Amino acid sequence: MRHFLATVLALGCLAAPAAASTWTPPITLSSTDGSLPALDVGREGDAVVGWTHGGGVWVSTRAAGDVFRAPERLGAGAWPSVAIDDAGEAIVAWMGTDGGMYVTQQSRRGTFGPPRLVSAEQRSGYTEPLRSAVAINARGDAAVTWFEPPVDWAPSGSSSSVRRTMAAVRSAGGVFQPPQEIARSDSTADFPAVFLDDAGRATVAWRAGGTWVASGDVARGFGPAEAAGGDPAVETSGFSLAGSPSGDVTLAVTAGPFVHQSSSLPQGVYVASRPAGGNFGPFRSIAAAAGPPLFGAFGPHLAMRDGAAAIAWGGGAGEVFNVKPARGDWLPPQPFSVSSGSPESPRDAAVGIDAHGTTVFALALERGLSARRPITVVRRLANGQIEPPVALGAPGTRNISPTVGFDGAGNGVLVWEAGDAYPGDSSGYDTKQPIKLALYDGSAPSIANFALARKRTRFRMRVSEPVRAEVTIRRAGRTVGRVRARLKLGTRTLRIPRRVRRKLHSAGRYVATATARDSANRRSRARRIRF
Repeated sequence: MRHFLATVLALGCLAAPAAASTWTPPITLSSTDGSLPALDVGREGDAVVGWTHGGGVWVSTRAAGDVFRAPERLGAGAWPSVAIDDAGEAIVAWMGTDGGMYVTQQSRRGTFGPPRLVSAEQRSGYTEPLRSAVAINARGDAAVTWFEPPVDWAPSGSSSSVRRTMAAVRSAGGVFQPPQEIARSDSTADFPAVFLDDAGRATVAWRAGGTWVASGDVARGFGPAEAAGGDPAVETSGFSLAGSPSGDVTLAVTAGPFVHQSSSLPQGVYVASRPAGGNFGPFRSIAAAAGPPLFGAFGPHLAMRDGAAAIAWGGGAGEVFNVKPARGDWLPPQPFSVSSGSPESPRDAAVGIDAHGTTVFALALERGLSARRPITVVRRLANGQIEPPVALGAPGTRNISPTVGFDGAGNGVLVWEAGDAYPGDSSGYDTKQPIKLALYDGSAPSIANFALARKRTRFRMRVSEPVRAEVTIRRAGRTVGRVRARLKLGTRTLRIPRRVRRKLHSAGRYVATATARDSANRRSRARRIRF
């Protein structure tokens, strides 16, 4: 109970960002240790964060214009993937410790239903959950992909080491269809990804030596797997998948990590793109390698928005990023390092593009390193200007596994593991780090066209972004009542409670004052009307 109250207080009392920064100070989302947080932010500002702790999957959500709820445990398992639609309903997928793939969806009241088994079966004794990926589009169609052992898998490990790439889809308001096996690979298959556009077209990608893709839709399922870029001989050390609501999809890969592999592509960063309804073209280089230290398993990280795109990746020489304007081709890569050549140089990155065309890079340490650094955030404006970096987090703390997302009004969320110098096991997963977040504020909210409507039963106003709105009604210097509501972007109404409406029929003049706070807790200018 003590931990719960502390969490609620921390989430409910967010400090406004300092004037010199667009970020709030770090906020502790979960004070217990957590691993590999996953994040999605909807266009209206709704958000969902998932992570692993103590053998279970945990989640916290935020309604548009509100604060993050206290964390809740969804079930046994690890490495959840999350997505959220335009209605603010989140979906979480994960593989349980029994080998079954589970999903659960948030109701309109903000609570999650019981986990539902999506995979065809569970496997008794299977205790090593594999990764999954989930996507949901604006209307609520959903797709989930994951790996699972072959049907003849046994706990003794004596059977085949094959991994099957699986996927399941559902239409908005429906249930997931029976899972479909897309491909079989060896036990190195990992890092599944899925993208779903607004028409219900889905793309699944995964790494198994090279990078593989399969396309489909929520009505007919998936077609056969194919090698990304049309070349099965490409060896990749990392990849990232992103797309636009209209259906354009881009796949970014790093070829050849620290050693020269038997790949048909030289070391470098490559992209393959697919127009809506079309096929992936061949890989094209956007960055030639300057040597193995520049390219590692630390990326690439890809983001797309309104025709623009950005990629970040890292290695021993620090971070490098490319950007592609909405109208134009990829620009030359730009290196960036907080402390180049130092063991504490960033090795990992998250990238996102806000509604104003600003690209945000969050640089972090590689998982497993014992060095200590805050998260470092770099902004590249739409005009090409790169702002000075901003450090988030206390000096002397380790900060890893960043992920960042933005809504349709320019506000964002950055989530990461933070606060401990313990590097974890040989893979860096057994850490003792809490989950933290910082809120990004693109602009202060504004209120326009504030008026009384419908025979004094409602207030009407236009808000510039999702907000928590409040109207205070006063008469003769005394407060008559208050009206509060969460409002989405656009012209909205606030219903006046009957107990307050009764007071509005007394003789005299009234003054109604409207204010609003956005998800970064930034306050609008007050608007007043007299009646």
